Amino acid sequence: MTRSAKDLVASAMLALLAVLAWPLAPWSETEIHRIAITATGAKDARSQGSEVWLTGLPDGLDFPELLAGRSTSGGWEMRDGVAVSYRGQPSTLRFEGPLPGGGAFTFVRHGWSGEVIVEVNGATVTENLFDPAPDGKPLTLGLERFPAGITVATSRWPMFLTAWLATTFAIFLALKVLARMPAAAQYEERSSYARDTLRHALPALAIFVVVLLGTWPAQMSPDSVSQWGQLASGAYNNAHPVLHTILIGGPGYVLGSPGWSILLQIVLLALACGALAAEIRRWNMSPAAVWIVSFLVPLLPAVHLISTVFWKDVPYAAGIAVLTAMTMALARTGGALARRPDYVLAFALTLFLVATFRHNGILVAAGTLVLIGLVVRRRAGRRLLAAGLVAGVALPVLWSAVVLPAVGVGGVGRHYGGIIPLHLLGGMVAADAIGDQDTLERLDAILPMEEWRETYDCLNVVPLFWAPGIDYGKIDASLFLPAIRAAIAAPDVALAHLLCVNSSVWRLSPTEGAVHTLVPLGIWKAEPPLDAPGLVEQPVIPKLNVWLKAEFAWTTASTPRFVLFWRPTFMFLLLAGCLAMAVLRNPSACLPLALACAPALLNTLSMLPLTGSQDFRYQLPIYMIGPFLMALAIGAGQNAGFRAGPTRENA
Repeated sequence: MTRSAKDLVASAMLALLAVLAWPLAPWSETEIHRIAITATGAKDARSQGSEVWLTGLPDGLDFPELLAGRSTSGGWEMRDGVAVSYRGQPSTLRFEGPLPGGGAFTFVRHGWSGEVIVEVNGATVTENLFDPAPDGKPLTLGLERFPAGITVATSRWPMFLTAWLATTFAIFLALKVLARMPAAAQYEERSSYARDTLRHALPALAIFVVVLLGTWPAQMSPDSVSQWGQLASGAYNNAHPVLHTILIGGPGYVLGSPGWSILLQIVLLALACGALAAEIRRWNMSPAAVWIVSFLVPLLPAVHLISTVFWKDVPYAAGIAVLTAMTMALARTGGALARRPDYVLAFALTLFLVATFRHNGILVAAGTLVLIGLVVRRRAGRRLLAAGLVAGVALPVLWSAVVLPAVGVGGVGRHYGGIIPLHLLGGMVAADAIGDQDTLERLDAILPMEEWRETYDCLNVVPLFWAPGIDYGKIDASLFLPAIRAAIAAPDVALAHLLCVNSSVWRLSPTEGAVHTLVPLGIWKAEPPLDAPGLVEQPVIPKLNVWLKAEFAWTTASTPRFVLFWRPTFMFLLLAGCLAMAVLRNPSACLPLALACAPALLNTLSMLPLTGSQDFRYQLPIYMIGPFLMALAIGAGQNAGFRAGPTRENA
């Protein structure tokens, strides 16, 4: 198969994933509703008229569409954006078509009101709208009060095929343009790794400093303020990893402002970007391409607008980026770097920080070590694995289970052990999929059944987990057993729950509320005892603060912009396309690229039970690392002679 044919096949497959993820299916089931609203002309004997004012409609229906189906031209009219009938009665508004469901008809009631008949899907409701009060309470007729519509199968093949072909062409064209990027000659290691890292960190550092000047001293959510409060009170808790609280928050607290902590954080972020750039430069990438990516990553709103947030996720993402650079170097040298003691020490330290800066980090560390063990099998590789297991798995476990309790640091509450099964059980309750009486009684003791249904949100565990009146004493990891039993009994419900929870990493179209809490863009105002010194918003350049907020508003104002700048699925699809092209062009690059992508992808996989549209920061690593991985894949794909193996490494 020629290279162009391979490119076309990869483009077509990626385009198919894209149109399905939007989502755009070639077929669908649509619920057709038949609606008729009639102003009869009849009225109450006390009414001074027979007016009917229709001011609210069900979701998906608008007034121009409804008035297009009126039975008489003068019987209904638009007035101040609503539908009114006061002459030419009786007169009827008709609509037949799909509606998403939900919402209601709303009618004004006053002393001039008459009678209205509302017919939906064959069911009829007749209402006298007269109310002698000057501002009578409106009448609301919810769509759920009427029978369901008729479900019909509809075909969207023309739209689907058009979107698929257009997307295939766009991807194919983009890949051809990228393929014409000039490849550099094999990079000679005349420049030290440290110097390359510092040089390529400068763009990120400059951009992050600008953001800090506009958000000084920091952006702080309730979680951030809680950690700052721990520094003020001395009562530490590992619910927010205490190592992050002390190592990042500690210097700022000593100096009197979280701004100094953020300054440390953005330096670490910039150095992580520099390390990735220095590494991909050694994969036969042109200098221009490396500099483009070095500027592009910090320019992404999802990176620089989060750079000054006091969240554990930010230095954790920097740790994942450094770990990625180290695994890339290991893959590039065929494991030869594992013989160097300085590399082994740096690798072990990075694994320890990744495993302790966020609770899922230990899964990322363990998974990375497993993949390294499969790819690098030399004796030096075994020494590296041993050091990694100690630093990335054993020591973090001892740190949380032994060291912190011994020095009086509180652990994660027992109820947090049940947060994942609690969310899944919430989905089961909402779908009435739990038939076991003992489980129902246990859940009812935690929270009344009606409140389970009211507070469950498949996109976010917070409403359920923090529901008023919930009994945390009855929540712990033992909930996994009934959750697993329920999932086995109703696998379709469990799968639907998990797909919804993780919609941000597989579905391009954003869900409702996805824009909220992406960034604080300020400091959460806390009350004592969480409040602590230094939590005062004082932008060094106030106009920058306005510009940053305007940037956030602009990038989230429409679906295409939101997808482009903030939807993790978009980044994953781009990365998948670049990886597919690299493997098709150069199959020998498959294992090295898999090892290079491991930390970022393992981070996403380790968060599958908890990822939600409100938790974008969980996917920050893919925005920091994704463009570098794409550049790496393009470089490896262009260099058909690339082979992973020992190279001269004196960086």
